[in-house]
Amino acid sequence: MMFLQEIGSIPILNHKISDWNSLETVIFCLGIGGTSLRLWCFKCLKEFFTFNITVKKNHKLITTGPYSLIAHPAYTGGGLMIINVIFLWYQLCSYVPEYFPASQFGSFIWLVGWWNIITQSIFLSLIFKRVFHEEKLLKDHFGKEWDVYFNQRKRFIPYVI
Repeated sequence: MMFLQEIGSIPILNHKISDWNSLETVIFCLGIGGTSLRLWCFKCLKEFFTFNITVKKNHKLITTGPYSLIAHPAYTGGGLMIINVIFLWYQLCSYVPEYFPASQFGSFIWLVGWWNIITQSIFLSLIFKRVFHEEKLLKDHFGKEWDVYFNQRKRFIPYVI
């Protein structure tokens, strides 16, 4: 539909979808970057990747790829994806009233939008809990090797946090 709007085949019904500003472009790129970062992490971890926090037999501490810069790059990628989801939800909130009267859906859309922020915040707090649990498990398993690795890098953003 956006392609047809751009070439003039159909009228632009909602300028919010057809015209991107710099903020929308940056947030879209953050989402793509977050997804790419997570996929890169999965590729670097190879057989050591699991959705459950566990140490496998013959487990090695991965220090290459994105793990050479930060301790938890997959969670950083996930955080970038969450920012994208919240922003895209609010884009949808501006899109729906074009086709449905506000009296029917307006309050509902914003209520669901706030629900999205609340649930994403809960999800984020659970991720932090998971990170600390993972760090304890890795410290217990790798000992000094983990201490050296972890003290040389930040958790989520290189040189920041």
